[in-house]
Formats: sequence, C-alpha cells, structure tokens
Amino acid sequence: MNTLANDWDQDEREALEPLRDELGQLQERHANDPSFDVLRAASAGALPADLQASTSAHLADCRWSRVLVEGANAGSGDLDPEDEARLLARVHRNTPSRTGWRLLRPRVWISVLAAGTLALIAMAIVQRSRETPVAPAADVARDTPGTAPPPIVPRFQLALDVPAVKISPRAFTYRGDLTVDDFMSQLKPALDAYRQGDYRRADREFTMLATRYPQAVEVFFYQGIARLFLNDLSGADASLAAADRLGDASFAADIAWYRAVVDERLGRTADARARLVALCSQGNHARQRAACDGADKLR
Repeated sequence: MNTLANDWDQDEREALEPLRDELGQLQERHANDPSFDVLRAASAGALPADLQASTSAHLADCRWSRVLVEGANAGSGDLDPEDEARLLARVHRNTPSRTGWRLLRPRVWISVLAAGTLALIAMAIVQRSRETPVAPAADVARDTPGTAPPPIVPRFQLALDVPAVKISPRAFTYRGDLTVDDFMSQLKPALDAYRQGDYRRADREFTMLATRYPQAVEVFFYQGIARLFLNDLSGADASLAAADRLGDASFAADIAWYRAVVDERLGRTADARARLVALCSQGNHARQRAACDGADKLR
C-alpha cells in the first residue's frame, strides 16, 4: 500500500519513509473515521444535531480522534465565530464524503500533535494499539458561538469502575465433582482476561464456566462486569441477577451496586435508587458512602 501522497515534498517523504508500514496500518484502521473537519466541528458543538450526536459518540470511543482534535485545538486556540462558520460550511460541502487519509498529512500532524517530531506520531500509533475501554459516550451540549465548548460530562450519575478480583470463601468448599484447585485453575483464564481488560474474551471464558459451576458467584459477578464494559446491558443484567440469587454475603454489596449501575443505564432509575437506598442503610461495607451519594443524585 502506498501511504505517501503524490503531492508531498521530498523532505516529507524522507521523514515518513521509516514509518511507511505503520502508517499503512493506521490508514486501514481509521479509513471509516469521520473527517478531521467533522471531528473538530463536533468538539466545538457546531454540527447539526444528528451528526453532532454520532460524531460525539465516535470521539468518546476513539482515542486517536480525540488526540487529533485536542492537538489541533491546543495548537490553534479555540474557534472564533468566523472560524466556526467556515468550518461548518466545509463540513456541509464534504458530508457525507470523507476527506479521510489526506487530512493526516505530516504538516497537519505536526500542528495537531503540537510537537514537531515524528517520534510522537510513532508513539501515538503504539499507544493506539494499547487502547483501553472508555466510559460510555457522553452527551455534548451546544454553547453559544465564540465560547469554548463545555466539558464532556458522563451521561450517568453512577460511576462504572473496575472492581478488583476477590474470591468468595465458598470457593474453598464444595464445587461439584472437582477439587478446589481444579476450580481455581479453570477460573484463572477468565480472571486473567478480566484483569487485562479483555472483556470479550473474559465473557466467553465465564460463559463456559457458568454451566459447569452454577453456584460460583465469581463467575456470574465478573461476567456481569465484563458485559457492562462491553455495553451488553441485558447480558450484564442477567449475569448480575444470577449472582444475586446465589446470596453470597461477601459479594452482596458489590452486586447491589453494579445492579444499580445497570438499572440506571437501562432507564430503570427508580429501581436503581431503591437498591442504593437499601445499600446505604446497611453498614460495614465499602460501597455505603457511594450508595448514599448515588441515591441522592438519583432523587
């Protein structure tokens, strides 16, 4: 694949030649991204409502696009009304076609990343391959022209964090026909994937364990968390409900909290608040303060 445009000058070609393979991979990975004009207009809240919503969601999910826009804004300052109008006019001319790869020329990269060194480009490529899951897409409110865009805030009141791995005391009692060591060794691949943030693989591993160990709260609880981060809300709801039915006291507070998180994301705000009120009234657990605060926020 030829990743070097014909109209680049000799200095640009020589500078990017060592990165030809990486740039080719980057081109393929982001071939369907919104154009740079659209991304920057979305960061300023300057798009029509339907395009604003979809592009804001893309920015929330794509670290590379956020780096491009943040670098451009840092390098050239906030959009004034005239710039915003010109940018929006370009978006209308180019939509739905995409300018795509041509926007990622080295001259653009240098201003966008506000660095002036190709080492930062290589670093961004490597970091993009290690991208971790991010919070669900945020709502972006429109502001008056000429003012800085408002900060992106979470859509939901209840935070979605990653609970540390723990094992129930029940794990050291009867688990079917296998020994405790057998159970722990079979649980390990699923927990390893969970710890590494590979939630899709973790979900598959926990699914295989669920029929084998229907009384193992760890399987259903951590599967529910993995599905939450995959935005599989109905799946998370089912897994956490199964964990709740097992009545394991060592997981009870965590299960109640994350069931409230699922409830809020499914629009069951009253159910979420009821769980939090009950959790707030119980003492001696780490989730109590967060539950009380969450119940107030959902009032």
